[in-house]
Order: sequence, then C-alpha cells, then structure tokens
Amino acid sequence: MRRYDLLAAQERLPARSFTDPERTLADARVMDRMLRRLRLEARSWPGSRTSVEVLKYARAGRRHWLVVPNAPALGGAQDVTVVGFFGDLRPGMNHSAIYELEADVVARLGRYAAVGLLDY
Repeated sequence: MRRYDLLAAQERLPARSFTDPERTLADARVMDRMLRRLRLEARSWPGSRTSVEVLKYARAGRRHWLVVPNAPALGGAQDVTVVGFFGDLRPGMNHSAIYELEADVVARLGRYAAVGLLDY
C-alpha cells in the first residue's frame, strides 16, 4: 500500500507540481478551456439527445471517455464546480482492474444528473 502525505495549506511536494497552490489559477484556466471545448462539441449533437457517451482511443493506448448524463443541462449551467483528475499508463501494468472500476462509476453517473452532475 502506498504511503499518503498530508500537506498543510502552504506545504508543497517538490516532486508533485500539482500540490503547489500557485498552480490553481493555471489549472482553473485549463479546466475552463476544457468546459468551453465540451460545450462547443455539444452543439454538434442532435437536439433530441438527452445523454451522450463517447469512448475514444488515442495514441499510445490512451483513451478519453466522455459521459454527459443530461446534455441539455450542460449548455446552460452557470457557476460550475470542476474536479480534474488524470492517470498515467504505466508500462508493464495490467490496467484492466482500473478500467472495470471506471466502468462501474460510469454506469452510475445517470443517477447524479438530477443533482447537477454535468459530465465525466
């Protein structure tokens, strides 16, 4: 089991740049661009679609899984809260367990649309 580090408000882990609070604004700008790109893509979806799920495979085994349980809500949402996360494919690792967990999460996303989940 990996050891976890608990950081105070001003502490940073030099090997983990995402722990630097000064990166927050830059990260927020990236997330804002992602939301704008998603909304732009959503305009191409047929108006009758109430939900969207797209799984795209990119180079080097990477994949992008987009799930929008309530497509009409995406365009008009204001003052959204965004959580960003990522994962790294590690050579020689079997990623099937994490993919199964992710599929379980995605299967339940529709339940949360009513309380404001816009996309995954």
